[in-house]
Amino acid sequence: MQIVERCATYGSRFYCVRDGVTDEQLTIAVNSRGIFVYNVGDFLEPVQWFEWKDLDNLFYKETEFILGLKQRKMMGNRPNSCLITSEKDVELQKAVNDPTTK
Repeated sequence: MQIVERCATYGSRFYCVRDGVTDEQLTIAVNSRGIFVYNVGDFLEPVQWFEWKDLDNLFYKETEFILGLKQRKMMGNRPNSCLITSEKDVELQKAVNDPTTK
């Protein structure tokens, strides 16, 4: 169970969204660690993520959802303790996301 709890998608609630600028379809995951942005169908590596400590405000109006950041800081590709770090964790994440296990 401890291995599963380290996965970035553990305890996440997923939402299909569309980027207002690029019109690209994305999936966001909201969990106790923050908000993670994924390409549709690829939950192995988030495109971006925002930890709760870095968020100042969340805005929602009709069909728009906007994140207000404390400092203009996109977490992008830097290593983060929230993300999967070991090979075994990556293998577990692939198994969980495999369509045959759903």
